[in-house]
Parts: sequence; C-alpha cells; structure tokens
Amino acid sequence: MRPVGDLIGELAPALERWGLESVLSIERATSGTMNDTYLLQTGAGRAVLRRHRHRDRGRAEREHALIAHVRDRGIPVPAALPTQTGVLVAEVGGRLYSMFEYAAGRQVGRSALRVGHAHSLGATLAGIHDALTGAEPVKADAPHADPPRCADTIARLAELLALATSRPDPQPSDAWAARRMRDRIEWLSAQPDRALADGPAGQVIHGDYQDSNVFFDDAGQVCAVIDWDKAEIGHAGAEVVRALALMFALEPAASRAFVAGYRARRALPAAQLDDGAHRYGTGTLHDTWVYDSVYRNGDDRARRFIRPGPYVPFERQWQQVRDLLV
Repeated sequence: MRPVGDLIGELAPALERWGLESVLSIERATSGTMNDTYLLQTGAGRAVLRRHRHRDRGRAEREHALIAHVRDRGIPVPAALPTQTGVLVAEVGGRLYSMFEYAAGRQVGRSALRVGHAHSLGATLAGIHDALTGAEPVKADAPHADPPRCADTIARLAELLALATSRPDPQPSDAWAARRMRDRIEWLSAQPDRALADGPAGQVIHGDYQDSNVFFDDAGQVCAVIDWDKAEIGHAGAEVVRALALMFALEPAASRAFVAGYRARRALPAAQLDDGAHRYGTGTLHDTWVYDSVYRNGDDRARRFIRPGPYVPFERQWQQVRDLLV
C-alpha cells in the first residue's frame, strides 16, 4: 500500500479543484476495476474522488446528468460535488476527475447477503428501472443486435489460453482459467451461432447492479447505489438475471426473494425473465473481459473473478432454477 503522503501529493492538483486542502487521510478503494477511486477523510467530512479511466468528457458529463435524473426520482444515489468553479468534471494533467458524496450505510459482501438483502435489492432495481425510463444512457454505443460468431469467440479464447498457459510464474488461478477456457471452447464448438429474439423493448439500465455498487442501512435495506458510468441501453430482464447470477449464483431462496421484491414494485412477466436469461447467458458465452484484462492488459485486479471448477453454460444453470422464479 502506498503511503498516504504519496497519494495526497499525487492527487493534490485534482483535490485543489474542489478546495480540499485539509485531507486527513486517503485510501484507494480496492473493489472497483474500471476507475481509480479514492476514499477521502477531510476536515469537512468524507468524500470520494474518482479518476476516470476513460478520457471522454462527454461520457462523464452524461453520467452526472443521469445521476441527477434518478436522484430527482427518489433513487438513493450519492450526489456529485461541484468544483470551486461550479463544474462536476475537472481535467487535470490530461485525466478526468469527479467528486462524490460519501455513500451512506455499509457494503455487504456476497457471502453475507441474506434473503432480506435480496428482497430489498430486487425492489430497488425495479425502482431504478422505472426511474431510468426516458433517461439518456451514459454509454452511447448502440447495443449489438446479435452476439459474435462462435468461431470468432473460439479464436479469441484460443489466443487467451495460450497466454494463460505460457506464463513464467503461473498461479493457481491460471490453471483454473485454462480449464474453463478449454471447456468453453469445447461447448462453443458444438453450438450454432445464435440470434437474439426481439423480446421486450430495451431501455436504459444501470449496467453493473451488484453488491460492490450497493450500500445497506442497519435494517438491511438498500440506502445507496453507486457507479452509474456503465448505464446503457439494455434489457431490464437481463439485468435482473445478471444480478441473480452475480450476487446469489442463482441460489433459490435468495433469487426468489429478489424477484419477489422486484415484482412488488414493477411487473416482471415470465417471458421477460426467460428473455433476460437467454440474453445474459448468450453474453457470458462470448464474454472474455476477465481473461482479456488479466492476460492481455496485465490487470490483476480482475483475477479475483476467476474461479475454480469446470465451465458450466449459463443456460444449464438457469434451467435448474427457472421454474422457481418465473
């Protein structure tokens, strides 16, 4: 861990934009993988400084506009704090910075999430989807109509497999990754290319609704949702299914509570869940982000997402719990 003085010195030009001269402590958050986030304790209280990984001012400004949009509609989101000149995005040394209120409550790790948390998470996501109706996405790229070809993903996985198995200092997770990539190549080799059905209409979604971006109060209710920079045009059902897969690994009791919480605030027909499962499963089949991050980009922060065990296609996992949820 870098000394506090070094961090303050490195970030001093950015902190000065907000007039934060009396920084008592600073700590780099370890949970994120996309941005550099720093937790500050100042004489005036706590705050969060983000150094955006991207250098697209328009995207950062769209994120702040979306945060204001959902806050106006009752979603608990920490506010962005303006600089001394009244802007929300500061450019310093060619990098973009934003400052946010410190989120209320506390984070709960996946292994500690319970049925009560799941119900609140589902209800909050339903409120988010309602609030995002009519909002402008942060990620302006148009969603892909269909997934990549199986042959293209196989080729990409083969290249990544070669990188994972040729490392001079292999770790256990490299062997786990290699096994999963081999399994997925075998599965893809037997699959036809898929087209996504039209399904329910798309809308703006949060884009990364999971435990690391949610805070709970003492009663186990969601009290803050952060990290809106991935908000994009997507499908509400797919975001529900993604949340079930990431936070609860489709564990039946928690998954049922999540869906019940969602349905208490917003309709979620069985067809929309099935469509979401198909979209999410197809996406995971072709997604190589974790392996690209570790083996192409040298970003070991993503290594924690590599798990032991065989690759199990999501559609098989979904069929085991589907009838309990739809």
